[in-house]
Amino acid sequence: MIRCVCLVDRQGDALRLVEVRHRDKMYFPGGKIDPGETLEAALIREVKEELQLELTEKVLLQ
Repeated sequence: MIRCVCLVDRQGDALRLVEVRHRDKMYFPGGKIDPGETLEAALIREVKEELQLELTEKVLLQ
């Protein structure tokens, strides 16, 4: 079984998505959880990698 996380960021009628380079595909930011990594840490890492956004666990819980 593959474990993964994703972020759904809805602002009014808009969603924050990641666009795949050179393709017409978009997806929610997120990815696989590394061994020993918490769900929160994985999501923070993936969002930083894909969106260059610095999140904290406190922000995730809001």
